[in-house]
Amino acid sequence: EHPELLDWDSLKLEENFAMIQKEALEILRQDASGGARFASHDSKALAAGDWCDVGLYFNGMRNDGNAVRAPKTSALLCGDVGGLRQDCTSCPLGSAYFSLLRPHTWIAAHCGPTNARLRAHLSLIVPEGDCEIIVGGEARKWVEGEVLLFDDSFEHEVHNATDLPRLVLIVDLWHPDLKTDEQRAAALHDDE
Repeated sequence: EHPELLDWDSLKLEENFAMIQKEALEILRQDASGGARFASHDSKALAAGDWCDVGLYFNGMRNDGNAVRAPKTSALLCGDVGGLRQDCTSCPLGSAYFSLLRPHTWIAAHCGPTNARLRAHLSLIVPEGDCEIIVGGEARKWVEGEVLLFDDSFEHEVHNATDLPRLVLIVDLWHPDLKTDEQRAAALHDDE
């Protein structure tokens, strides 16, 4: 854990939880009625079930088609409030998206592409029961309205063994030790 992250943007995400959750639930409602849908991942890590998302940012670029589906969340992510644009959605190896684990979904152990970023999960819907993330061998539970922060370059797996969906807003952010543009560029170069 990084104490300096206590003033960080997770607070802005948590402060805006109700608004973000409302937009995500509307997208989920549309999905359930056969309207605009969450897109399923075609991932080798998906061992069972359905893992899908609505992407707002990918590799630092805004997805304008999906941004209109969650306009207030998208505006928050691309704004200067709390440094979200500078410290999060500007990361060329980062994304921001609503991530849905449908019931009985298991994502096997896998690793993210770099330790130049950290991954934040703002928990929007968390079913009771066997639904957790295991990072570096440590099991963690989501708590609705709170940010769960981790380094996804460590091996991690996710499962939802319940009969209900799990929904989070995932936001990648620059690692807090990379404060300057030069440090960030060097970290990306080292990853290549």
